[in-house]
Amino acid sequence: MSYKLLGILDFACGFSIIFNDSVPQGIIGFLGLILLLKGSGFAFMGDFISYIDVICAFYMLTLSLGFYNLAFSIFCAVFLMQKAVLTFFA
Repeated sequence: MSYKLLGILDFACGFSIIFNDSVPQGIIGFLGLILLLKGSGFAFMGDFISYIDVICAFYMLTLSLGFYNLAFSIFCAVFLMQKAVLTFFA
């Protein structure tokens, strides 16, 4: 059950990256902070995919400050969305 909640967090982060113009910047920053905590926690346990979560979290934090890169947004959004979908099938 807790993995499903983490999948919902990944989906919310991917959704906020895709619709960053419509989502308030504070929410993007808050979701980025939660993703950073989650990713760094699993990264310290040795999960390689969580390192990419940390990179996406840092991008979300910079996105909340106004930095935008289309290629990096697509990469992070696709990564987080496919991870969320795979969480619901597992």
